[in-house]
Order: sequence, then structure tokens, then C-alpha cells
Amino acid sequence: LPAIKPLAKDLAAYDLVIFGTPIWGSRMSSPLRTAIADNKPKIKKYAFYCTAGDANQEKAIADIGGLIGQAPVAVLTLQSSEVDGENDTPQVSKFLDSLPK
Repeated sequence: LPAIKPLAKDLAAYDLVIFGTPIWGSRMSSPLRTAIADNKPKIKKYAFYCTAGDANQEKAIADIGGLIGQAPVAVLTLQSSEVDGENDTPQVSKFLDSLPK
């Protein structure tokens, strides 16, 4: 696990935390792994989104669930080709709509 700066916010103060990461070698990024490992007891519920060069993202989704010890309330996976940085995609809207209110 790489060293990272402490998070600016206390995750215990939130009912839902949304994690995002690129997929590196079929895994979540190592800085995210450190952030989760350091704050695991504070995570009540979480959602997760990721981007990857291909559609093989299941291992990363399983990794984060295993690390946190619970399933996410929502998951969004996007291939790099689906992300243009300017426009919302139907998948993003569906992900946001599925989050607990």
C-alpha cells in the first residue's frame, strides 16, 4: 500500500461515500486501496465507479467489496471510450438515480 496524505474529511461523518478509480491491471488503484484500508471502520455505505480501457472490471468490483467487507449500494463501470469529460452519459444518470436519498 503506498503512503497517501490523510483524507481532508472524516468518512464517519457521511452516510454514503462514493469512491472512484481508474482500473490498473484489473485492480482498483493502489492509492484508493490505501484510503479504504486506512478508513474501513468509518465506511457505513458506499458506491463505486471506475473507468478502464476494456470491459474487464469485475475483479476490481470484487476487490473493493472484499476490502470493505460489504457490497456497494451502486456501481458504475465505464470504458475509457465512454468518457469524454464534457457530457453526461445515460449510465452516469442511472448510477446517480440509484443512490440512496
